[in-house]
Amino acid sequence: MNSFSFLVFFLFSTSSFAQIKSKLEEKRHAIASEILITSSFIDESTGYNKQANLDKYYVLKKQIKLRESLVKTVKKEIEITEKSIERTNEVIQSLTNDIQILEDEFGKMMKLALRQKLTYSKWLFFLSADSFNDAFKRWNYIRQFTNYRKKQTALIVETQNMLTSKSDLLGHQKNAKLKLIQEQQLNLSILKNESRDINKLLKSLKKNNKNLKENYKKKKTKRKKHKRVVEAIIQNEVQEATSTSAPKPYLSLTGSFGKNKGRLPWPVKSGIITKWFGRQAHPTLRKIEIENSGIDFRTRKKADIYAVFDGEIKRVFELPAGGGQSVMIKHGEYFTVYSNLDVVFVKKGQKIKAGTILGKAIVDIDSNKSELHFEVWRKKTTLNPADWIKNTN
Repeated sequence: MNSFSFLVFFLFSTSSFAQIKSKLEEKRHAIASEILITSSFIDESTGYNKQANLDKYYVLKKQIKLRESLVKTVKKEIEITEKSIERTNEVIQSLTNDIQILEDEFGKMMKLALRQKLTYSKWLFFLSADSFNDAFKRWNYIRQFTNYRKKQTALIVETQNMLTSKSDLLGHQKNAKLKLIQEQQLNLSILKNESRDINKLLKSLKKNNKNLKENYKKKKTKRKKHKRVVEAIIQNEVQEATSTSAPKPYLSLTGSFGKNKGRLPWPVKSGIITKWFGRQAHPTLRKIEIENSGIDFRTRKKADIYAVFDGEIKRVFELPAGGGQSVMIKHGEYFTVYSNLDVVFVKKGQKIKAGTILGKAIVDIDSNKSELHFEVWRKKTTLNPADWIKNTN
């Protein structure tokens, strides 16, 4: 591969590395931002009762997952930086070789010119010709020699400047690698401490299984009541829709909601998912499974809650024994349900747009947290909301 081809290859690979590195940096910063959120949630739970410690466990578990993802991302960044350094070293070596070749060629040319006395007097060389034809050849030779010398000089200077530029780039790349290595070491150290903390927290929780079991039973009862209320409301809606021909707005909204699967915004502006859809083992209670008909967002205290899509407020209801209010929105034959609200800003029958503030999240007295429970239904079937909203990790 000649120097020009090598340089083209270098520029292409450098551009490719830069794009990959840019995406990795963007991902690293996004994960780091999420970790800041989880850290603040952990701080909120510190010093509260055992239920708060269980919530802290869920957040810490999420944070460890994020930290592991961050470690993997930084590792990839280090690898891509090492490849960039390798390519830069190769092009520096190639440019160094080119300069040596150019300088050798320039030296040979000057020796030839010295032997032919071109460096002393061009005019003397020209006028000492034996004939007109010889003089013309000498004039043409002098012109070619002068142009070649200028080109060689410019090429040497240009190559030296390029070499200097690549040497500076190499310095930056090495500094970037050093910073990434230091960040990686810090993340690994923190991850080790977080893993130790979650194990200690888990042991502490297992010692208080009796309290956690009572709390689990209360929450299970509340979840069942909530589900029955939602099912009853939807049942009435489905019967009403099937008894009459569905209007065009109903069909249109059903279709547009369905086409937005995986693209719906989060119902909170800032937060993390701590509990997922479906059955999952309880972290400390043996042979106990938690059944979740939606997903749970840990969010800022008293955070605004937003509608994820256009629709009609079908019901605002509150279950007995506290726990806040719930809002159900109808989107054709789809429904979204937002629970654990403190105050609600909308009312039944109101037409709303995506992004409308529905209310504010309630702050749980026992755990000092705000957590939104979010569900997606199609007729009488619960759907996994994680499949519908975007950017779930």
